[in-house]
Amino acid sequence: MPVTNPVPLRVYAEADGKVYLLREPQNWRVEVETPVTEQSLETALLELGAIANQERQNTRLVIEGESEASATPQQLANRQIKALLQPPNGGFRQFVSRANKALFEGLLVVALAAVAIFPVYKFVQWSQETLPSKLHLVVLFVCGVVLAFSIYLIAAPERLSDQQYRSWFGKHGLLFLCCFNLVGAASVFASLTFWLYNQNQWANMLPCAGSPVSPGSLLDFYMWHLLKLVPFLKLNETLKWGEPLCYTQARVGALVLLFQALVVLPCINAIRYSWKNRKLAEAKPYKYIYEQGWKPGE
Repeated sequence: MPVTNPVPLRVYAEADGKVYLLREPQNWRVEVETPVTEQSLETALLELGAIANQERQNTRLVIEGESEASATPQQLANRQIKALLQPPNGGFRQFVSRANKALFEGLLVVALAAVAIFPVYKFVQWSQETLPSKLHLVVLFVCGVVLAFSIYLIAAPERLSDQQYRSWFGKHGLLFLCCFNLVGAASVFASLTFWLYNQNQWANMLPCAGSPVSPGSLLDFYMWHLLKLVPFLKLNETLKWGEPLCYTQARVGALVLLFQALVVLPCINAIRYSWKNRKLAEAKPYKYIYEQGWKPGE
């Protein structure tokens, strides 16, 4: 496996206290927001990447010309060299290949998330069927704390760097956490609702689709309301999946809204963040260099 040399990125401070991130040997630099944190360095790195892309585009225009019609003999020769040594990306076939790879990786992440959540769901189910009611509530509380921490991680992804997500949860860490939260939250809310249902029907549920009120049908109930939020696609109607259970109390509706807010909004934010920083996630390895007293040009 070939080793990629890290891109040297120097971090230094000027006499006025301003901190800069500089890429050698081109000496492209951007100011780093103070106080210096890992996140401010990541932000500066994105800005530096934009400068590098613009500089590469300007260099390409100088070396290859704007078009073949206006190119000099030297620029035409450079175009021929590039066409031979750097062929195009393959067009539609290459696009299909990348799309298939992304789809496979996405399905693999979903499968791994399902494998990760299944033991938790079975444990909650076993707790509900076996343990005393009060002890089962303790189990739900512990699961709720774990779920809250997972939601915390994706609600504001900038708290951790992309490298930390990768080292903890793999290449597609945010997507994994989103899948984990979807199924995990549905399992916890289903078990909690079933417990409330058994407490003198504090949560009144009706088997409107013929399924009895059970942890399994309540899990379907929450997943049905989750799919209902997907705009335009109308997945439930397309799949002919009727509402598994019905309710008549506002407090049950409040549980559904709480479930949707805790799951959907953080996941949307995590996906937005992942898309916004996708180029940084795919970037080559880099390292920061700091030497006392170093200044540009030395």
